Amino acid sequence: MKRFANTSLFFFFLLCFFIKEEFPKFQIQTLQEPAWITEYNEKNQAQKWSEIEKLYEIPTNYETIIYSRIYTADVSSLFDTITILKGSEENIKPQSAVINEKGLIGIIESSTKNTSIVKLLTHPKTQISVKIRDNYGVLTGNENQELWILHIPKEAEINFGDEVFTSGLTKIPENIPVGKVVEIKEDEVGLTKKIKVAPYYQKEEIYYVAILGCENDE
Repeated sequence: MKRFANTSLFFFFLLCFFIKEEFPKFQIQTLQEPAWITEYNEKNQAQKWSEIEKLYEIPTNYETIIYSRIYTADVSSLFDTITILKGSEENIKPQSAVINEKGLIGIIESSTKNTSIVKLLTHPKTQISVKIRDNYGVLTGNENQELWILHIPKEAEINFGDEVFTSGLTKIPENIPVGKVVEIKEDEVGLTKKIKVAPYYQKEEIYYVAILGCENDE
């Protein structure tokens, strides 16, 4: 029994010595971030800074231009909105144009003091005046998250790949890129054309946006 006790005591002290010498190493290893996580975070951060730089390169021929990052997104067919971290305290106003580095993504729907809801172009209640060269129509979204231009004259010369821009006939400034024509067909009555548009932006790639003020704002 005495020999067993001495052996047990020996192993106890050996274990204590091992813990004392090696446990700090284990702690350091546990706290170290895996290489793939570090690489992902650095890449993700670099991508976001790249997007911010692109936003700052947009010609600022407006009285105001405010930058914000995205807070939340609800891109279901019913809502199709995003929330940004700028609000009425920053003089954000309903119906103001919201863009990223690729073009128009939506308009301000409502604001609180520090946040605003952006209604994306594909929102079912979207109605924005746009143009394809000298042809004017109304851009609308639908429940399938598609973009269509309505009320284009039947005789208008529209081609696949034509670029779509804001018209400047409403509060939204003129010549903001919207997307490209991907489908052309007549309306149900056969009197006008319906133009399907592919927007330039991808919802999952929106991290930062700019809100444009209009030159005629008071």
